[in-house]
Amino acid sequence: MKTFAALVLEKVRIILLLKNAPGMAKELQEHVSEDDWKMVEALSKEPQMTSGLLLELVKAYDATGRSYVEALPLELATISLC
Repeated sequence: MKTFAALVLEKVRIILLLKNAPGMAKELQEHVSEDDWKMVEALSKEPQMTSGLLLELVKAYDATGRSYVEALPLELATISLC
């Protein structure tokens, strides 16, 4: 579960970087596959993609290893963001 959370964080970070620093697009594109890049470009245009989203996911990632139910922090973050 921790690996999944790390992968989600990585993608959200790239999306937010593209959204806030479009001049970095070429450099960011080198870190993802072609299919992922299409998703990153589309999601970077969504108004829901904010630093608040990233913060909630970072908190969930931190709590993942300590939770009785390993997936619970990510589930709660998803619920609070929707």
